[in-house]
Formats: sequence, structure tokens, C-alpha cells
Amino acid sequence: MARVASRGAVNGDEKIVEIIGPGQTFAEALMFMGATRYPVSARALGIIIALNCRSFIESLRASTDLCFRLMANMSVRLQRLLGEVEALTQRYES
Repeated sequence: MARVASRGAVNGDEKIVEIIGPGQTFAEALMFMGATRYPVSARALGIIIALNCRSFIESLRASTDLCFRLMANMSVRLQRLLGEVEALTQRYES
């Protein structure tokens, strides 16, 4: 059951930003930035759960373990995206 997050491109087309699997999160960085809107939609083959930012932040404050799990998930995603940037850079430099 993959979940797809997409964002409207400049020309109006939708582009896939990320494919989200079960148990994964997306757009959490904006929660820490205080953003109230995020120009992304999600389509699911299963269930998507939306969390209230204030409640989730309170849960993070109350649980160090939850904080570390979220940071680990975000770090893994960051490393994967950096790998993609590196691969695309090498492809265009060749």
C-alpha cells in the first residue's frame, strides 16, 4: 500500500515528490517551521492519518523516544534524497 505525495508544478502538472510506505510520515519538517499550509496532496491505496500539529508537538515534548524515532526517519529520508541529488548530478555532469 504505497502513498504518493504530489505537488503542482509551475506548468500545472502534478509531480511525484515522494512515495510513502506504511508507517512513514511526510511534511513533518513544516510542522517545526510553524507552517499552516503545505502545497502537497496525498493519494493513498490505504489509509492516511492526519495529525494535529500542536498535539503531535506535545507528544514529542513528552517522549524522547518518539523524538528520536522521528529524527531517525527524517535522517534516513535526508540521506536518501542526498543520494538522489548526487546520482542526478553525476548523470548531468557526464
